[in-house]
Amino acid sequence: MALREKKQPVDSLFAIGTNYVANNLSFYSTGENILEWLPPNIKNNLLRKITCTSYFSRNVNFTDFFKVLVNPSTEEINLTCMAVTDEMLNALHCCSNVRKIHLTVDGNSCTFTTKGLLNLFPNTPKLENLIIMKSKEVNDDVLQCISLHCPRLKGLSIGGCVNVTDKGLEFLSSMRISWLGISQTKITDKGIIKLVQGESGPILTEIIIDNCAQITNLGLNKITECCPNLKILNFQNCDTDILITSVFSCSKFNMKQIFWQIPLYYFAIPKNSGEQFYLFAVLSAWLLRKIGKEFENPHEYDDPNSTIEKIINEAKQLGMQIDFPANKLKQGVGDQVVNILDFLATAAINKQHLIFQKPKLPEEKEQETEVIDDESELNLDRVEEEMIAAYSDDSDEENIFRLDDIKPVKRDMQQIDLKGNVDEESWKLEIERVLPLLKVTIKNENRDWRSHLDLMKSYKQSINETLLPTKTQLEKLHKEIGSTLDKIENREKYLNRELDGVLENYRTLQDQLSKIKEKYKSVSTGVAERNRELNNLNGKVESIKQQMEERGSSMTDGTPLVNIKKAIAKIKSEITNMDVRIGVLQCLLLQTKLREEKQLEHEFENTSVPVF
Repeated sequence: MALREKKQPVDSLFAIGTNYVANNLSFYSTGENILEWLPPNIKNNLLRKITCTSYFSRNVNFTDFFKVLVNPSTEEINLTCMAVTDEMLNALHCCSNVRKIHLTVDGNSCTFTTKGLLNLFPNTPKLENLIIMKSKEVNDDVLQCISLHCPRLKGLSIGGCVNVTDKGLEFLSSMRISWLGISQTKITDKGIIKLVQGESGPILTEIIIDNCAQITNLGLNKITECCPNLKILNFQNCDTDILITSVFSCSKFNMKQIFWQIPLYYFAIPKNSGEQFYLFAVLSAWLLRKIGKEFENPHEYDDPNSTIEKIINEAKQLGMQIDFPANKLKQGVGDQVVNILDFLATAAINKQHLIFQKPKLPEEKEQETEVIDDESELNLDRVEEEMIAAYSDDSDEENIFRLDDIKPVKRDMQQIDLKGNVDEESWKLEIERVLPLLKVTIKNENRDWRSHLDLMKSYKQSINETLLPTKTQLEKLHKEIGSTLDKIENREKYLNRELDGVLENYRTLQDQLSKIKEKYKSVSTGVAERNRELNNLNGKVESIKQQMEERGSSMTDGTPLVNIKKAIAKIKSEITNMDVRIGVLQCLLLQTKLREEKQLEHEFENTSVPVF
C-alpha cells in the first residue's frame, strides 16, 4: 500500500510577492519612486527580507532602497549584514516608533561615525533594545546621548566597543536596564560599582562582562550584593580569583546560568587554599552525583575533615586505591587533588556512557559543476511563455464561436415560401420567431480579459457618477476644516501669549528641581556610604562589647576559686592517705628487718664455730 505524500504548505500570495520583489530588487528603480507608494507593512516586510544575508549578496545600491523602505511604523532594524553609513543612520530619523536596533561592525565595511550615532538617538524615544558590537565609534558621548534621549531602554549590548570607559557606565546608572553586555571594553570595578548602585541594580537580570581585564573580585562582589534578581552572569577571562564563595552564594538569587573559566593549573599552584579547597569539594560532589551517588553539596563553613572523609570513602567504594594521608587534600592543590578529580571524572564519563572516538574526515569528492537557473531572476522570455500558456489553454478554446461546429437543431419549423411578393411585416414576424433559435451563449471565465475590461468600465462609470457629489462634499468639508484650524490656531496663539509667563516660571522651577535632584543624589550617595561605615562600626562595637562582657563575667565569677579549694582539699585528703600508707609500709619494713635479724642470730647460734 503506497503512502500518501504530505503536501507542503503553500506560501501566501503576500509572501510570494514579497520574496519576488526582494529577489529582483535590482529591477526596481528608486528614481521613479516605485517602492515609495507601498503600504508600511509591505515596506517593513521587504526591509526584513533584504537585510538578511541571502539577499545582501544581490548587486544593488542598498542605501537608496533603505531610505525608501524605512517609515514611521518601522519597529525593528537589523543591519548586521549591511555596510552601514551615516546616510543610512540619517534615514532612520523618521522611525520614531523603532524599538530594536542591531548593528554589528564586520571589518571595515561600516563607515558610520560617532556624529551619525549622536544624531540618531534623539529621534528614537521609544527604543527598548540596542545592540552595537565591535564599533570604535561608540564611546562615552554616545552612551550619554542614549541616557538622555532613550528613557525606555531595557537592553544594551556594546561588546567589543573598546572606547567605552567607566564614565559611560556612570551615565547609564540613572537608567533602568534589565540586561547589559559590556564584554571586551575598558570597564573597571569603578564603573561596575557605579552602575549596580544606581537604578539598574535591583532590576538587572543578565550581565556579560567577559574579557574585561580590569574587573576584579571587588566588582563581582558588588554585583552579587546589589543585583538580587540576577539570573545570568558571565565573567570569563576576568582578573579574578574564581570568587567561589561569591559565585555560589548567588544561588539564593535563583541564578540560572553562571559562566566563568577555571585556569588550567588552578589545582596545581597554591593561591588561596580556602577557595581552592571549596571548589575541589564542590566539583567532587557534582561528579559523585553524576556517578549516581547521593552526595550533598558541601557548604563553605562545613568541617573540612568530615568533607574529605566523605569524599575519600566514596572514592574507595568506587575502587580507587588511596595511599596518602587525608590532610593532603585540605590545601585544595597538589597531585592528590588532581588524581581524585581525574578518577571521579573518568567514572562519571563511564557512568554516562560517553564514548570519545577519533574524528573521521569525510572523503572529498569532486563536485560536478552544474548550471542552475536562478528562478529569482526576471526573464522576459519566460514570462511571455507563461502568459501564452496561461491564456491559451483548452478552457479558452471553448469560448471561441465556430460556425462550422454548429449543429442543426432538430425542431419542427414551419416552412415558408420565399416569394418575391412577401410582405415586410411577415418578414419581421418570421425573424422574431427564428431569432431565439439562432442565439449562441458563450461562457465567460474569470480569467477572460474581456470580462475584466467590462468590469473595469462599469467601475469607471460608477466612479464618475459618484465623483461629483463626493467632490462637492469633500470641498465643503475641506472649507469647514480650514476654518476650524484657523480658529484653533488663533486660540493657540492667544493661549501662548497668556501662558508665556507661566511657562517661563515652570521652566525655571523645573531647572531648580533638576539641580535639587542632582544635589539630593550626590548627598544621598554620601549618606549611604556613611550609613554603611556606621553599620560596620556598630558591628565592631557590638563585638568588642560582647568580648568585654565575657571577660568581666569571667573575672567576677567565683566558680574557678571554689573549684581550686575543692581541688586543694582533695589533694590534702590524698596526702593524708599517702602518709598513712607510708607509715604502714615503714612499720612493715621494720618488722621485716627485725625478723631477718632474729633469723640471722638464730642461725648464728646454731652454727658451731671451731676455736684454734
